[in-house]
Amino acid sequence: MFNELPPIKAVRLISGEIVMGFYQLLKNGNHKLVDVKQCVVSVNEGQMSIDLADYIPFAKEYTFEFGKDQVVNVFEVKPQLETNYKVATGNNVIESKALQGGTIRGMK
Repeated sequence: MFNELPPIKAVRLISGEIVMGFYQLLKNGNHKLVDVKQCVVSVNEGQMSIDLADYIPFAKEYTFEFGKDQVVNVFEVKPQLETNYKVATGNNVIESKALQGGTIRGMK
């Protein structure tokens, strides 16, 4: 029996930041992300690149809940960015374990 992983989604906050992680919409309308990374966009000589940085790097855990009034929109990212996210967080290994019946930390 296979467990379904929570979707990886990006969230644009009212501050303009874009963060991504394993996404869950909570019953109270707030948004929960696990293993959060911030998308850092840079443009150099007409070429745009997206780097993934720790969101609040000094935090003990990388699970954050954002109030519904803090979120502008929620969206799926391009497949290549999702792959880069999984590699950056080590979740390419967790994904395999979850499909074999394990669980993702921080998610119910």
